[in-house]
Parts: sequence; structure tokens; C-alpha cells
Amino acid sequence: MRHPRDLAHTPKEQFPRCVLCGMQTNPEVLGGGHEETQLCKIGQERRAQYAAMAAATNALEVHFTAYREELERVEKFKYLGHLLAQDDPDVQAIRANLRKAHKCWARVSRVLRANNAEPCVCGLFCKATVQVVLLFRLQIWNVLMVMLAPLEGFHIRAAYRMACNNKLLRNAGGWEYPVSEDVLKEVGLHKMEHYIQVHYNLYYYQ
Repeated sequence: MRHPRDLAHTPKEQFPRCVLCGMQTNPEVLGGGHEETQLCKIGQERRAQYAAMAAATNALEVHFTAYREELERVEKFKYLGHLLAQDDPDVQAIRANLRKAHKCWARVSRVLRANNAEPCVCGLFCKATVQVVLLFRLQIWNVLMVMLAPLEGFHIRAAYRMACNNKLLRNAGGWEYPVSEDVLKEVGLHKMEHYIQVHYNLYYYQ
């Protein structure tokens, strides 16, 4: 199969390009079903990707000035406590919240362990304090599955430390991890997806 940008010649003519996918196609099938083929649809998606990449490249060449002075271009900056990145993912904001949540939970858990608090009580403190820090500005995030993994990982590790019956066990072969659902049930917590959905519902439907 030829590359979509290759020129195909016949003895008398050159095949015209499809206006949708850009591939040179037999004129007998243009307008007669070629547009509905999988090959044409893939070509359309590829052209849209190329156009988006070109637009992003051209956007980086634009310079802004204020009072006749060119403004500095930065890849990320903090605005109202929220990290904004040039490529517009929320990964930077999630990482920042994770660092703050680690520090917050270290302080809270130290007090809870000193008072021998029950796992369910620890879970309540976790929801009341740590999740407020962890899910700060969640309403403007576009949470993807790849971003959910570190949030869920922190949530499960915190539950391991709170649990009494379902704890990590060390054996000769390494560490034996209990079932996450059992750990969360013991400390009175749900999966992180549940709390994310609750925050969304409170923000958009209140």
C-alpha cells in the first residue's frame, strides 16, 4: 500500500486527491463510497492531528508585549493556588496536591497513632483533612485514568497505615498485600473515584 502523500501516476493522468483524507484515489471511487471507508477515516484523523500540531507550533511563535516590553514565556505558573501548565494537563496540579497531602497526613497520622485511634476514626480524619488538600480545585480538573492512578495509590497506602486487621505482611519472598476493598472497608473509606464523583456533584448540582 502506498503512502498517502506518494504521487501515483497512470500512463495518461495523475489520480486526484480526496478532499477529506488527502490520499490520491481512483476518480471512479471518489464520491462513490471512498469517503465511508476505514482508510479514508484514518486519513481524516491523521490530517486533523497534523493540523493541531501545526497550530500548536505556530502558537508558540506568537509573542506578547506589555508597555512595549516582551513578556516572558513560562511553561507553568501558579494562579490562585492552582498550577497551570503550557500543555494544559492537570498533572502538575495533582503532583503539587500529592506533596501537600503527604505532609498533611504525616502530621495528622502522628497524632492519631499517639492516641491509638481506631481505624474508622482515622478514616474520618483522613476524609476531613487530607482529602480537602488532595482534591483541592478538583472541579476544574480533567481527571484521566492515568491521573487517577497516583491519587488512588496515595489513598490506598494511607488506608494500609490506618488498618489493624488488614495490614501489610512481610515474608521471605517480600511483601504480601491485603485486598484493597477489605482495607478500605475496615477504615470506613471508599475508592478515590467515589470521592471525586461526590466533589463533582456538590460543585455542579448544588
